Amino acid sequence: MSSILRSPRLVLWLVSIAGSTFLPMPVAAIVFDLRTDGTSLFAGGDFDAIDGVDASRIARWDGTRWTALGTGIAGGDVRSLAFHAENLVAGGSFTTAGGNPAPGIAVWNGTAWSTLGGGIAGTVRTLVTFGTDLVAGGSFATTGNGPACNIARWDGAMWHPLGEGVRQSPGASDPSEVAALAVLDGILYAIGTFDSAGVSAASNIARWDGVAWSPLGEGLCDVPAPLPVGSDLAVLGTAIVATGCFSCVGSLAAHHAARWDGAAWSDMGFEFPALCPEFEVEVLDGMLFAGGVLPHPANPSTTSIVRWDGSAWVAHARAPEPYRRIETLAGYGGQLIAGGSFEQADGAPVPGIAAWNGNRWQALQATPTAVATDPARAHRLLSVAACENGVRARLQIAPPGAVVSLRLVDVRGRLRGRFDGGWHDPGESVAFWNMHPNRGVYWVLFDAETSHSVRRLTWIEPSAR
Repeated sequence: MSSILRSPRLVLWLVSIAGSTFLPMPVAAIVFDLRTDGTSLFAGGDFDAIDGVDASRIARWDGTRWTALGTGIAGGDVRSLAFHAENLVAGGSFTTAGGNPAPGIAVWNGTAWSTLGGGIAGTVRTLVTFGTDLVAGGSFATTGNGPACNIARWDGAMWHPLGEGVRQSPGASDPSEVAALAVLDGILYAIGTFDSAGVSAASNIARWDGVAWSPLGEGLCDVPAPLPVGSDLAVLGTAIVATGCFSCVGSLAAHHAARWDGAAWSDMGFEFPALCPEFEVEVLDGMLFAGGVLPHPANPSTTSIVRWDGSAWVAHARAPEPYRRIETLAGYGGQLIAGGSFEQADGAPVPGIAAWNGNRWQALQATPTAVATDPARAHRLLSVAACENGVRARLQIAPPGAVVSLRLVDVRGRLRGRFDGGWHDPGESVAFWNMHPNRGVYWVLFDAETSHSVRRLTWIEPSAR
């Protein structure tokens, strides 16, 4: 089954990888965002059909087939999806949903579309739940309930501004916008193109505590004007990860990726100075993944999806189609799902959306390949526990065996220990890891060939087991 998308228009774009410029390429369809409710996968973007099913800008995959959501969305594209109050919310540049006026934002209750408070006059690029409210960020000046500078809060009845919002200084050559939002410990974080948040100076990133805006240190620096698409935020443990086209945060050198722990920045070391990468970051099963237009760590002439291993970015999967942008990542059915502007992967047509089964890209299928679903053909980390000699990991290794690597990462994403266990024969086995970290919560990352998994480890008082 091939997931073919049809688009009402063509988009031309170009990228630069390692100093080389590639010619503009026609893009037939784009998936900008993917979200799952645990049962179904929802795709939003710029397309009007998928797998032969008419579906305007948004569609639902139920594990077997694609279906439309009513008559869909029109008058622009869908840029962001979120679940709020048990409904699916779509944000973007569109004007109607279900045939009715719905500028910028619309909600699907399972049977019909409606707007929220008269909508938003502009483009909604990002949505997030903040407490019991829904927050929308993007490029706009008003909502159906009044002025709001690039960010607004829906309380279930009406829109409210978040203070003075975020903006550029008068006379700035580039327009202001919010590119991404994230929430951690009751604080809302925003990244985008702006130099002030509320009444405070804030260089492209800021936080809202429910009452007022404040900067995150000195913010992002050496940023082109405007901050390019691809700036993103993710929550990794107890830290916020910011990615985009910058080379420092305050006085700290930080190439394109940095971590904020609530008090200070630290570098996440994406060392590709000749490239201004475009990021899309997602935390899936406790692991941080990045797509976009990113060089392969071992082969910068092509592109890949990378994963943070606690100390460095490592290749996780080659890009579906080199130099075509990955706009979004999601986990569904035990597979990594990518959406973007690509059209094919591994010789198969997969325009806009594809699934990585651990070995190759493929269209979403009713019956995934055995690599993704057959436990006998996948290496697995079954459990981890503290013992008197350190850490004990119980493994299940598929034939003919594999080289095993384990890493211990704290809740801030920092590497605290590494165990390269060498070759393990097929079957169930145990790996002992002679280390004794401080008390706390950790993540154990398991790698064996193309199999990757993660388990939580709480270190209290280890005992013999």
